[in-house]
Amino acid sequence: MLSCFQILHTENDRLQVGLGTDVSGGYSPSLLTTIQHASIASKVVASQSSPTTPTETTTAQFSNRQLSVATLLYLATLGGAQVCDLQAQVGSFAPGKSFDALFVSVRDNIDNPNVWGVNSENGAEFTLESMLETFLFCGNDRNITRVYVQGRLIGGKAFRY
Repeated sequence: MLSCFQILHTENDRLQVGLGTDVSGGYSPSLLTTIQHASIASKVVASQSSPTTPTETTTAQFSNRQLSVATLLYLATLGGAQVCDLQAQVGSFAPGKSFDALFVSVRDNIDNPNVWGVNSENGAEFTLESMLETFLFCGNDRNITRVYVQGRLIGGKAFRY
């Protein structure tokens, strides 16, 4: 996959869209960078589009709209798995699928100056979505405490060689 939107035409002319990276296909191997660029691109498209009137009907669920944090996460996980026809093996935490996951922390003690942390004294309430958004748009490898591939711990700050 390239560091961009991946689109696969299906037999019924519906599109499968996912996000992914490839070291040789783009300038960055970071999926976080790809997610950030997809978000920016969707904001630009949404800002340049005229709003649809209530009489117009559209089958495109995300057409001319800014992508939400939940949608960006979907595109980077199950959406990418569907594009590669791997949705039966990876892409979600459904039973029977391979446990591929990142454990992420957005706490103050994580040594990432871009992240203010969920235990800051700034008075803000933190929800799961706000912590995910913090990681997607301000996080980096320093926020990853554990990396699991096929159920095995293979990396992250908690990994000891």
